[in-house]
Amino acid sequence: MEMEENKGLSKISRIDKNFMSPDGIHDLSSQFGEHAPLVMEIISFLGVKFKYNFFNLFNTSVDEFSKITGIDKSTLNRAVPLGPHLKKYPKYNGHEFKSYFDYTIYMMLSRNWIFSKPVHTTYKDNETKITSIQILEEIIVRKKNEHAATSAKLYSFRISEKLMAAMQGQFWPIDVDQKKRLGQFKRSQNARALFTALSAWRHTALSQKKNYAIVTLNDLVKATLLKEEQEPKHLKQAIIRNLNKIKNEAGFEFDFEFFSPYKHKEDYHIKLQFYGKTLEGQEEIIFSRELHAQLEIIFNKGKTQDGRPYKDLNIPNEKNTYQRWVQNPKFDAEQKSVAVQMAYRAAYKKVLPLVDCMNYVHNGFSNLFDLVTIQTNEGKI
Repeated sequence: MEMEENKGLSKISRIDKNFMSPDGIHDLSSQFGEHAPLVMEIISFLGVKFKYNFFNLFNTSVDEFSKITGIDKSTLNRAVPLGPHLKKYPKYNGHEFKSYFDYTIYMMLSRNWIFSKPVHTTYKDNETKITSIQILEEIIVRKKNEHAATSAKLYSFRISEKLMAAMQGQFWPIDVDQKKRLGQFKRSQNARALFTALSAWRHTALSQKKNYAIVTLNDLVKATLLKEEQEPKHLKQAIIRNLNKIKNEAGFEFDFEFFSPYKHKEDYHIKLQFYGKTLEGQEEIIFSRELHAQLEIIFNKGKTQDGRPYKDLNIPNEKNTYQRWVQNPKFDAEQKSVAVQMAYRAAYKKVLPLVDCMNYVHNGFSNLFDLVTIQTNEGKI
């Protein structure tokens, strides 16, 4: 539910760190080929949905996806060409996954993504290490008008349990509206991919009060989805074009310079100097992690009316009972509201009224954290 006064604020996505590292982006390209840029956009889009509505995951349409990402609907709806590697479209219950959008989400469901160099993080003495994950676990496609042959479609996505855990505690933020300013998707795919890695470096540098990052040309080549067999001088020229595009068109605040740490060597190292503040404060990160921790406590203690623990339930065709429980806002809504209130207090040292917490459980706050920011700036919190 979006409040009128906050419509002008940027959309911030939370993305699993592994999707934002140069090696992660490179691995994604190896796994999904020419569909990798759209896979990255879908992951970024799911990160927006997840940040603003923890309890009602991932219901959308091509119209909404196009609006948030800036990718034209005609691009998303065009048919994927048939050829040696795709002789016919996947078809289930009469639905063909033939459009660029449909076929890409089908790939995200049917293929695992393997990390060559997973990002590690530690929270509460538990190390999160992901080496291979399934991104989407379930796709439901419904026609808005079941009697119309070309009716628009509604989509529901379920992400994998591993990805859900990563998005709750192992993420970097990215400004989706800035990325959208890079323009028409086909011409901006490389810049969009590089923007993702720059966002990770920026957040890390600013969080550490260092304000800069030193990276190699090879890192930037991987992050930009460039063909690595090109000559270094040509790769450098392509990197410079994309860095300037991001700086001038997206409004991303940074400077860059190439240098060599060795005498008489080519200047294929880059210093990235960042400005401004992090997109998310430590309070938002604490809120997300504490909410997840509180919900797990409720779930692990929860029992059905006949006394069976939630965690021991065997639901037909359901792998993740916890995720199904979280996604049902009507189930244990009052306890979930208390969990929201406790997490909010832990993060912001203020008490959020239970009526607002209940609203968050049922509807999500599309502007929950932006509202906090505005009130803070106005001296209300």
